[in-house]
Amino acid sequence: MAFSQEFLADRRRHLAAKLEVTIEATEREELPLLPAALRYKEDEHIPQIISAIKRIDLGTYGTCFDCENEIPKERLLYHPHVERCVPCQKIFEAKEKKSSF
Repeated sequence: MAFSQEFLADRRRHLAAKLEVTIEATEREELPLLPAALRYKEDEHIPQIISAIKRIDLGTYGTCFDCENEIPKERLLYHPHVERCVPCQKIFEAKEKKSSF
């Protein structure tokens, strides 16, 4: 089941707003982020948001990177930048955890 244009437009607006807020948070001088939080936002979170916006533009948003099945709409509403369905994300995280040891 493909997502409606309305849903995709809504997700794109949400992601664009989230990107703006996240970038602003990294630039705040009055409330500086801890170095680890700043690094996470700059190295992971911001690129994830940008990637999700690009996937919307390319028509691949909502398709799992690994199994190529559709990511459930509810997951995308809660985590609009996700790249994987829950089962594939669990496998991905387990592999990452193993490789970090």
